[in-house]
Amino acid sequence: MDFKNLANAAMAAAGKPNLGIPDADLKIVDELVAKGNFKDKSDFMAFATTVYTELRASGASAQPTQAQVSQAVQNTAVAQGMNPQDVQEKLTPLLTSVFTSMGKNQMGF
Repeated sequence: MDFKNLANAAMAAAGKPNLGIPDADLKIVDELVAKGNFKDKSDFMAFATTVYTELRASGASAQPTQAQVSQAVQNTAVAQGMNPQDVQEKLTPLLTSVFTSMGKNQMGF
């Protein structure tokens, strides 16, 4: 099973299609989709799930720090294709928020 299917299955199983992500964060996801950084919200969630899984596998806590998220994001092709300011001001804080939500929802990754 690829990560996109894993993310979709996890969200469906949790009954929370946006994992409780605040509306302000969903607007940032929409903005990143509009800029072409992600195909759609499910593509973003697949990316987030992949990064979160890698962080957890490397020993990060269920709610990693922004510094840990920043380091993990810098190593991705998505970040390399983005404006560095968008990575630091939008993507990293957005993922930190999403990962906090994942940790609170005990997604188990």
